[in-house]
Amino acid sequence: MGWGYSFICKKCQKEYDVYVGAGEDDGRNLLMDIAAGKYGEEMRQGVDTPGIQVSSNLFLYVCDKCHNWETGPDLTLYIHDEDKPPASGIEQLEYSCRGLSVWPGERPLKPFWRKECLCKRCNSPMRMIEEETASISLACPECGEINANYAEILWD
Repeated sequence: MGWGYSFICKKCQKEYDVYVGAGEDDGRNLLMDIAAGKYGEEMRQGVDTPGIQVSSNLFLYVCDKCHNWETGPDLTLYIHDEDKPPASGIEQLEYSCRGLSVWPGERPLKPFWRKECLCKRCNSPMRMIEEETASISLACPECGEINANYAEILWD
């Protein structure tokens, strides 16, 4: 299940939506892109590590410098943390909400390697918005005006 936000710009009246979450994607498209080298050689080699997982979710990335935003995959490779006890049922559910799988008896996951997402407009690092929130403000893609969302969307 994915979620999202609807906006109407108060300056230019452009309507725009942002979709994040998993929908029906199970991560195979991301794995194919990684294997094809779309996210660089380091990530391509890292995904060959035994036990590596990638999230199937789309996330919102925001540039704090120029307010540009985009949606994209979590460019983090995860591996089981052998220093931790097996994950609880609540932890398993939390991982599932992030598009990751931890089965009963398996150890929790930890980041193994992360590729930084850079803004396509100003080349600054972008911040990944990891949690679902009831309200968010984003710049209009047409005029740059900062707008708060007026509705939430659930999608599949």
